[in-house]
Amino acid sequence: MEDDQLTVDSLPRRRAPRTSRGALRRGAPQVTTSVLRLGPLEAAIMAVMWQADDWLTTREIQDRIDYPTRAYTSVATVATNLERKGHLRKRRSPAARHAGPRRWQYHAAAPLAEHLGRLISELLQCSPDPAATLRRAVGGCQGANGDDDSQT
Repeated sequence: MEDDQLTVDSLPRRRAPRTSRGALRRGAPQVTTSVLRLGPLEAAIMAVMWQADDWLTTREIQDRIDYPTRAYTSVATVATNLERKGHLRKRRSPAARHAGPRRWQYHAAAPLAEHLGRLISELLQCSPDPAATLRRAVGGCQGANGDDDSQT
């Protein structure tokens, strides 16, 4: 998949953990998190931010995200949370760019490859044999892409 085609729907998902009683609340929408360890709206915002070449305002993020509900206040809150978690950087926009009060602008704190590298590193620390785990993972990726020479 090319980088310019990154969308929330293209990210693999996993089910949210169940409550201490073993079930999700009745009638509540089932929330899934992506393998990026981000919630659905967080993943949608980060997909936009990883593709952006420049700093974006909340409104610009809102206009670009591929997510069903995208109220301005929801995007603003989640962007602030992502900044607090270290996924985004935040700054005041230059006054000349916009009429009215200065706005916050956001930029990805690290490229997608670096974020994935950190996640892989964390996962490998859980393995009794990280080298074997990594070989297995890379082998699985090659087989999925048809690059594995052993399948002739």
